[in-house]
Formats: sequence, C-alpha cells, structure tokens
Amino acid sequence: MSLSSPIIEYVVSIQIDTNLSKEANEWAFEFQLKGDRNEVNFSLGQHMIRIVRKVFAANTNCVSYMHEFRFSEKDVGKIKQLELVNFMCQESIKEVNLLEIQVKNIFRNDQQIFPIDKPISSNSRLVLRPNLKPGENGIYYVITTHTGNKQMNKSTELNISFQLIGDKAKTKSIALQHSQLNKQAFVCGKKDVFEIFANDVGRVRLPSFIYHFEII
Repeated sequence: MSLSSPIIEYVVSIQIDTNLSKEANEWAFEFQLKGDRNEVNFSLGQHMIRIVRKVFAANTNCVSYMHEFRFSEKDVGKIKQLELVNFMCQESIKEVNLLEIQVKNIFRNDQQIFPIDKPISSNSRLVLRPNLKPGENGIYYVITTHTGNKQMNKSTELNISFQLIGDKAKTKSIALQHSQLNKQAFVCGKKDVFEIFANDVGRVRLPSFIYHFEII
C-alpha cells in the first residue's frame, strides 16, 4: 500500500520592485511547484503575506520589496521546478518587475533560489529552474496570426516557422503547430493562436518568419 505525501510547511519569498501590500488591494500569484516526488498547485495573495521587507541593492539607491508567505501543502521532495502559472492584479498596476523567488521546504530544509529580473503583467507565465541566471529560464509566448483571404492551391501545404529576437537573446527556429482556435492552421481568412514555450529573449525586438510550401 502506497503512503500519501505528508503535509508540510513551505516558505515562499517573492522579491519585486513594488510593495504590493500597500500599492494594490487585489492581487494573486498562481504557481505550480514540482519536485522529485510530487507536484502541487498553490496561490499566494494579499491575505497570506507574513512580512514585507525592504531590500537595498548594493552600491545603488534601488529599493525592492521581499514579500514572505507561509503555507502548508504535501511534500514534493527535492524542489526541481517552479512555474508561475498566472499573475493577477487590479488595473491600477499594469506591470511589476519580478526580481527573484525563493522557495523553502521546511521539512527537508531544502531552499531553492529562482533569479528572474523580468517585468510581468496579468496572465504572465514563467517556467523557472533553480540557480540559473536571469534569462536562462523559459517562458510562454502567445503568437497570433491572421491568414489572408486569397485562396491558395488546395494541394499546397503551408508550414511556418519563426525565430524571436530580443534585447538579451534569441530563440531557435520554432514551428507553428497546433492552433488553439482551429484544427487546421493557416486557413484562408482565419485567425490562429499558438502558445509556445521557449527561452527568455528579454524584450522582443523582431520576429523572423520562415515560410515553406509543399505541393502535395
């Protein structure tokens, strides 16, 4: 008979450039935490804050705020990955700069640090692994395309790949497949939406598209 995972205490510290406890009334982070034994989903909001501490950057006048939370959930084992599934905030705050997240499993005395240093807004998604440099973690991009009304040869199959170029990095060539709106992508007059997971390129400067036609 398998034993269920014990319920243990976690401490999560979120460092951002804004004191959310004073600047906004309604906000929440939604996370998924993965370990080598299990995974859990949890939300952190205003009512769960244990303490907010000021953090002063060395040799600068920059100030950020570390928001500390405690909650109980099942034991995931050794922490392997943290995904920011969603960030929700009232309209008065359009964007916050997320600097770092620390997660500690009190039961195992396992603390992992996730450096980020990236602006996030409502519905942002990030996939984070411990102790990587900012920009080395992956994020989700939403790509929206509109196909023109000009009819192509019905025997022509269109494949499109793209590369994102940002101010910090660039992605490899990524094929656009599996539209969230249509069974077949790139149909005349149709809109398609693709959700792509790739490395963080920073602020996107240029998307480069590659078109490939096959006569079948």
